[in-house]
Amino acid sequence: MAAYTFKEFFTIWEMKCWKGYRKVGTKKGKNGKRVNDCVKINEAYKLSSSFMELPDNPPHGFWITKDGKYIVVSRMFGHDEALHALFPDIIKGKVGVAALQSAMKHGMMRVAKMGSNYGLTYHPMYTGNTAKKTAKDIAEFYNMGIVDDFEGL
Repeated sequence: MAAYTFKEFFTIWEMKCWKGYRKVGTKKGKNGKRVNDCVKINEAYKLSSSFMELPDNPPHGFWITKDGKYIVVSRMFGHDEALHALFPDIIKGKVGVAALQSAMKHGMMRVAKMGSNYGLTYHPMYTGNTAKKTAKDIAEFYNMGIVDDFEGL
C-alpha cells in the first residue's frame, strides 16, 4: 500500500460522490491515484432472504421486513437511507423517528448496533413472528449480544 501525505489522504477523505450516490470506499483510478468508489444509493441496499448473502463481519445493523427478508445497513446513520432507497412509498419523505415509526407500523423491525451490543426496535402489534425469527437467526449467526424476549419462537 502506498504511503500518502496528510494532504493527499485528507483530499481523498473529503471527496464527495454525486447526488444519488454514496461512498462505499476508495479504489485506484485510471491514473493510479485513489478515487472514491461510489454506488447508486438504490444499489447500495438490497432486500435479501438468503443467509449466504450476509457479510462476513457483523454490520452496523439490519432492517427486517414483516415477511422475514432483510436489508444490511453497513454504516451508522444508514437506516434512514436504506428505508428511503427501498421503501419510498412507506416512508414518504419522513426522517428520523417519524421514518422509524412508519416502518414499524408496516411490520418492519430494526436491529442496530448500540455500543458493544445490538438493540431491537419493533412494534409489538405489527411485527410478526416471521420477522422476529429472522432477527433471532441473524443474531445467532453473528453471536450478537441482543437483549430481547424471543419467547415462543
